[in-house]
Amino acid sequence: MAEKNNDLPPSEADLLATHYIDHHHPDIVSLAKEIIKQSKSNSSTEHAILIHNYVRDSILFGWNGRFWNETASELLNSRRGYCHTKSSLFAALLRAVNIPCRVQFVDINSQILDGLLDPRTTYVLHTYTDVFNTEQNRWCHVDSYIVDNALVSAAKEKLVQENKVIGYGIHRDGQSEWNGVDNTFIQYVTDSALNQKLERPLSKHVYGYFTDIGAFYTAADQHGIQDPLTNRLLKWIFPLLIIPANRAAQHLRKQ
Repeated sequence: MAEKNNDLPPSEADLLATHYIDHHHPDIVSLAKEIIKQSKSNSSTEHAILIHNYVRDSILFGWNGRFWNETASELLNSRRGYCHTKSSLFAALLRAVNIPCRVQFVDINSQILDGLLDPRTTYVLHTYTDVFNTEQNRWCHVDSYIVDNALVSAAKEKLVQENKVIGYGIHRDGQSEWNGVDNTFIQYVTDSALNQKLERPLSKHVYGYFTDIGAFYTAADQHGIQDPLTNRLLKWIFPLLIIPANRAAQHLRKQ
């Protein structure tokens, strides 16, 4: 069931394992322990930041042939993901160290992917994560872990050169550095003054939070959204479309 109030207090559900957020998987448990070993203060805020930075930079922004149908533990093998799959991994690692979190679903202007991929639709589904900071007793809303810093840096330069607001996977006013407390977005930057220059709004729909990406698509018909994996043609063609998209992202990183 979706919930659109993303500031409700954390509940047991915010620490549960799901099919896609499989935080009990041995690889997830082991990795989470390794990541937080780097912590100097042993605070949950620092743990969340370390996990955020791992997901951001160790999993390159991009796509693989399974599209959204990939669990957090499977993403550790493919090493390339976008908002849905990287959100599953981010949530799994957080929950593995007992940090409550929720996965939120909204739509976003598809021009954010200009220069990488043409989804042939005006809006695409987007995922971000609500992280509960127990030390501050507040929710933080973030998607700053989605695009790796190497791509963020190059993409921002391109957007400035081309005088564009969004494209290459990012928003020009987006931020990829998170302090563990503030709301921080690299894509879903709804409060930017630059959004006035967009041909259409950055986002039109807030769907609320679901237990994971699979749960969202199970109820997608309620929102007038079709699961792209039910489209046989797209399912066949998608692995071909992502090859140039991933190449374009890699080319940008090397500039």
